[in-house]
This record gives sequence, C-alpha cells and structure tokens, in this order.
Amino acid sequence: MRQFVLVDQSLRDLGGHHYPFAVGVLKAAAAAGLVPVLATHRGFREREHLPADWQVHRVFRQPSYSRLTHDLQAERGRSRLMRLRELIGRGEERGRRRHMRAFAADCARLFAEVRIADGDQVLMATTSELDFAGLVVFLAGAPSTRSADWHLLFHFPIFRGREPDYAAQSAIPAAARAVFREALERLPRHRLHF
Repeated sequence: MRQFVLVDQSLRDLGGHHYPFAVGVLKAAAAAGLVPVLATHRGFREREHLPADWQVHRVFRQPSYSRLTHDLQAERGRSRLMRLRELIGRGEERGRRRHMRAFAADCARLFAEVRIADGDQVLMATTSELDFAGLVVFLAGAPSTRSADWHLLFHFPIFRGREPDYAAQSAIPAAARAVFREALERLPRHRLHF
C-alpha cells in the first residue's frame, strides 16, 4: 500500500497547532487508503494518543523554530540592521550549516526506516528554508526518493502586507528565493510541490 508520511520536526507534544494538524491530515490520508506515517521531534512522548496502526518515528533533533531562519517572525522586534548583521555573521552562517546538516542526517535516519516506494506522498509540514536546504542535501544523495511526491508547507512568513508592497521589502525574500532556486537546480528529477 502507498504511504502518506507526515514530517513535523516541531511536533513535541499535544499542545499547540502541530498535533491537531498532524492528526487531521493523517486521518484524511488513512480515509483515502494511504498508510499513515508520522515523523516527529525526538521529544514526542504522546504515542498512546495516536491510532495503534500508525507508524510513529521520533527522529528529529531540532524543531523548525530557530533564530537562524530567514523569516519575519524572527525579525519582529529587531532593527533591520541588526537582523542583516546576524544573517551575514560568521557564527550565524556556521549555525545555519549545522542546522541543515542535522536535518539532512535526521531525514536519512528516517528514510532508512521508512522505505519510499512509487506513489508515496511525503508532507513536510513546518518547513523553514533551513530545513528545506537540509532536505535537498538528503534528497540529492538518495535517488530512490524520486519515486515519491514531496509536498513542502513553509511555516514562516517572508512578506508583510500585500503583493504590491513585496518588491520594496527586506532581503529575506531574496535569500529564501536563492535557497529554492538552488534546490530546484539540484533536484531536477524529484517531484517537489510547494
């Protein structure tokens, strides 16, 4: 049977919006005849609240929420100059690379346990551009993952206001766009849905 793999590295407990979102999506996947698979943060300890026939894999070391992401939530309350200094700072860049490598390694661990087959669906539910960059590293080194459809739901805003205002905004959209462009160039044979 085909699988529906929901990856939410920020899912740690029953609180917040991560848990009801994951349960609702996986129930719909099961109703559509797909095998539900849930991948969570290592700290998730609520297995008994989920249907017994669902696979649950606690593999991710870090959530999407990070001061290192290019998102407007992280930017709130700080000056633009301070945020730009952080984004180009040497320590920040090392931290970003560390986050990406950890995410790629955690994906490799997960998909060593959950074998992807033709027609499987994978939803990355709370993706940041750092998680996405790590996913790209993993996918580029795992050709067998081409058989699945990869759905990426980006969790953080990169624009404020309405579309006419977007062009005049910060460098955050340009930085995120560069990450997406590089990913698409590195993964021309993967089926990525944004």
